[in-house]
Amino acid sequence: MAIRDWHYELHVSNYVLDEIHKLIADILAEYQRAISTKDTHIGLSLVIQYEIQTGTHPPIHFKPYRYLLVERRTALEWIREFEANGWIEPATGPWSFLVVLVPKKNGSIRICIDYRKLNDITMKDVHPLPRIDDLLDAIECANYFSKFNIRHGFHHILVKEEDRPKTTFVLFEGTWQWVRCPMGICNAPATFQRAMNMIFQNFVNKTRLTQGMVNFCVIVYMNDILVYSESFHGHAQHIEWILGALRDAGFKIALEKSEFFLSKISFLGYVVTRGGLRPDSRKVAAVRDTPTPTSMMQVRAFLGLASYYRQFIKDFAAIARPLTNLLQKDQPLRWDAESEQAFATLKEALATAPILIRPDPEKQFVLITDWQPEAISAILVQKGKDGREHVMEYVSKTVPNERRNDPETQGECYVVVWGIQHFHPYLYGQKFLLVTDHEPMLALKRLTNYTSLIGRWAVRLQEHDFDIVHRKTERHGNVDGLTRLHRPAKVTKGEEIILWREPEPVSGPQYGQVAILPRAKK
Repeated sequence: MAIRDWHYELHVSNYVLDEIHKLIADILAEYQRAISTKDTHIGLSLVIQYEIQTGTHPPIHFKPYRYLLVERRTALEWIREFEANGWIEPATGPWSFLVVLVPKKNGSIRICIDYRKLNDITMKDVHPLPRIDDLLDAIECANYFSKFNIRHGFHHILVKEEDRPKTTFVLFEGTWQWVRCPMGICNAPATFQRAMNMIFQNFVNKTRLTQGMVNFCVIVYMNDILVYSESFHGHAQHIEWILGALRDAGFKIALEKSEFFLSKISFLGYVVTRGGLRPDSRKVAAVRDTPTPTSMMQVRAFLGLASYYRQFIKDFAAIARPLTNLLQKDQPLRWDAESEQAFATLKEALATAPILIRPDPEKQFVLITDWQPEAISAILVQKGKDGREHVMEYVSKTVPNERRNDPETQGECYVVVWGIQHFHPYLYGQKFLLVTDHEPMLALKRLTNYTSLIGRWAVRLQEHDFDIVHRKTERHGNVDGLTRLHRPAKVTKGEEIILWREPEPVSGPQYGQVAILPRAKK
């Protein structure tokens, strides 16, 4: 079978024996109706249907937007493909929403539909998403892990026939409505999670029934599925059960995103191992991997970040004194051993408890973002039981060369899109707060200028539910400091820091010493 020849071996532990490779291939062949090997190959589930409850609100109608010829051609190709797959169909009703074309990194175009007005009038489904910490705490004695991702999860679910006209989108060439649940529409995450709960209700979070016997468990969070087991052969059986449940419900997993029989696996921001659960080191890499500052600006930035969380760091002032001394006038700009020790101590404090905590889905997530022409940063935080702001994760990166000349507002929007995408597992399906120090960003969700990149990004973000608040730059020190830690392209004269080095031992005579030289040979 063709599926047996797929490259699944790339996602199997090296220690797995050849006969186990064959076992996995046999399982995939047996349950190939639950397997997808290409992007448009998805299933159809009748477990649940997607509903759009708008009450007595009259239909909303938009006139078609004028696109460039190349954009119209792209949109029509997309429509033909989706119509051929049975995901959309021609529409004749009174509703219509605009198609927005958003450029992707690779130069292609993402097709989005602006459902913001529809989302505003739709009754919200309050079905909760699972608590990530509860899910991960359920892992006890597991030794083997496999992970699956449902391809285009929403598109597996039918839109209720009488609600399909409300999904209508318009081009000059005509109108179409969704047969399958689309992206960017509210309540889709809740509907999908409800479907997952129904499918796996007989499997999820099974615990010890008798002393010495541990049942298998599957963790399901949206379209991410983690299977874990105590025994090797039991794990193979559990994979069969999960694939069988997906097959019977009409869902398909993306084979290229699947991983099998691993002893360590990354899932929902954590590394799950035989030894237990630990945060993914990438959560704090933006802080822990920060190199030694080479300019006064970087020292100020680091102290700004550390000072923001000083309430959690005992004796902060004493620890930071070698760094704060560098900022005083008439002080030599020398990075010595004491400076290095202070820097390392504060980095470790920022990357561990109590500043760093596990997420609590019962509390609101807060995404704090910052943009500079050379770097961008985002920090995901929550209020802890003590009422203070704690960190879930830091993330930062240099800005690509092609984006370094962006206008300020476009740059600030770029980091918001990037930050929300990075923290997608936490933010999707949850109402969160976006904090920015750029006041024009308050209008982001109301933009309707589809010719601008910012307007198109705004439509792309419609699938997320968030409020935006502005805070002054002087109160933005945590994420602003993280951004400015990136080494600047140019350092102003007088701002350079001279790095201290351990003096090397010197051989030979020193000043004030008498050297006895060997007598010259005759």
